[in-house]
Amino acid sequence: MSYTLALLHSYWFHGTFGQLCLMPQFIKEKIKPIVQTEEQLILVCYFVGPFLQRLQIERTKCIIDIAHELYQMLDTVDKKCTHLYHIDTIYRFTGNLLQKYIDERIDTMRPELQQKLRFLSQISDDSGSG
Repeated sequence: MSYTLALLHSYWFHGTFGQLCLMPQFIKEKIKPIVQTEEQLILVCYFVGPFLQRLQIERTKCIIDIAHELYQMLDTVDKKCTHLYHIDTIYRFTGNLLQKYIDERIDTMRPELQQKLRFLSQISDDSGSG
């Protein structure tokens, strides 16, 4: 696993922007359909997390697409797992570029996630978000 992570990071750190811009499509088509557990989601976050700042500076649309896919995976994991042990780690990878997507999904998530994501959303505690 460490070798795979190092190889992936090396490729993405030295890749061109054209190669990096393929990341959202790869995540959407290949990764998102197989992520079902919290551990898998954490691994995806560790794969893409180091590149988010680079993409934000140079290709904002890519980071929005990636973050959107991460939120959809989080929603899937939240519904399939009975307990999330790494909410704080998952929370580190969220961003405020996706307020619209958060607002659409926050009401369906468990109260602990609603509590963490509430500050990113226009939804207040009074509206049923926990």
